[in-house]
Parts: sequence; C-alpha cells; structure tokens
Amino acid sequence: MFGLRTYWLTTLRYALGPRVFRTTALGDHRFVVGSHVEFFRTVRFGGELEPLAALMFLVRPDDVVWDVGASVGLYTVHLAPLVRRVIAFEPDPATAARLRENVELNGLTGTTDIVAVALGDHDGEVELSTSGLSGNAPAISNLGRHQGTTMVPVSRADTLVSTGRIAAPTVIKMDVEGAEGLVLKGAADLLRSSSAPRLLFVEVHPQFLPRYGDVDASRIQADLRAMNYLVIASRRREEQFHLLAARHAAP
Repeated sequence: MFGLRTYWLTTLRYALGPRVFRTTALGDHRFVVGSHVEFFRTVRFGGELEPLAALMFLVRPDDVVWDVGASVGLYTVHLAPLVRRVIAFEPDPATAARLRENVELNGLTGTTDIVAVALGDHDGEVELSTSGLSGNAPAISNLGRHQGTTMVPVSRADTLVSTGRIAAPTVIKMDVEGAEGLVLKGAADLLRSSSAPRLLFVEVHPQFLPRYGDVDASRIQADLRAMNYLVIASRRREEQFHLLAARHAAP
C-alpha cells in the first residue's frame, strides 16, 4: 500500500475529476484513474505485478486471451499488444465503461473485444452485487460487502464458443470473486475438448467459495485435474492465491 502522504495527494487530485496515469514497469501504458481504488488496481498493479509479468512472458502472438473478470483493464491493456486478440468480460456497467476508456486510451480497440457479460454455469440473467468503480470488485453472489445490485447477462463459456458468438480462447485468465467453480463448470465441454486452452490463470478466493457451493480451494484444483490440467505454479496473495495450470495429454 502507498503511504498516507501519497493517499491524500492522490485523493485531492481525484476530487478534481479522473486523471490519466502512466505506468512503465511492464511497458508503456496509461490508465484513467478516478479514485484511490482505481489507482491501486492499475498504477499499483493491484498487488499482481509478478503474476501479470509471468503471464505476459507466457503468451504467444497468435493467442486469443479471455480476460474473465477484466475489471478496469490491467491485464487486458498489458496483454493486448502481445497477442492476436483479448476478449475482456466485465459485466459491471461502470467498470466496463472505464475498461473501454482504458482500451481506447492505449489504442487497443483493434485487438480487444469488451463483452459486458458475466460467465457462469447457466445462460440468462444474474444479480450482480456491486459498489461501482470505487468499491470492492463486483460478484454474482451476495458477499456482504457491496452497496447495491443490478441485473446483468450471464452465459456459459460453452454456449458462447459452440454458437460461434465469440472466438475460442487459447489462454484464460480468471478473477471472479469466488465464482471460479461456476465458470469452470460452464466451460467443461471446452476444457475437455481437443481445442482446450493451453493455459489457465485462475485467482482463487477460498473465503468466498462457500457462497457458490464449493467447500474449499481443493475442489477447484480437483476440477482442473479432472479436465487434464496440471497446476504448474501457485502464488499466495493475502486471502487469495493464483493458480497457473497447463493443459497436458490424458494418460
């Protein structure tokens, strides 16, 4: 976290309206920032500098990356210049609008699609808990930490791919506030198919998993193994941890 002096300086700036900040740690990128929450998620890399750098190293120029739970675009903006296409899923209206601003600001509209849909285990609508841009990340469950709700479209990944609505991914990055199991369930056909993505990068939220029916994080890892994914790296981040899983041939 940044210090008290920086906090107050940036807060005074945001009081005058959103500003553009530049980051250069992993390339030259710019983000529109309107609160200290957005500042942390972009300029301070949301505490995810190392995993983001690892994913940037692993992607290939011909990859199609699904950024599931794209938020304001930290991963999308950094990955889009390196791959064929990024498809960024962000169902929260205010967050998706800022995501679009950041994509346009970095000249990435030609290689990025923004899809205002939540991924889950069914097709239809779902109630999204949200506090907007300056609050906790939105979630498709009542986690007891949001100020309001809104109805948003929800879809299974398998539906999107099988109908041809969206290009199939070769890499999936997922940060969905405890709904990891639901997203994996809705992508089961894809992940078991011969055209399954070669890499999955999953942020697991053990404290929220019970809200979605998953008892603990071991269930997520068991699901990955059942779909022939091998966890090749794991990293703890406060209450969450990141899993990097690679597709391997069935025995």
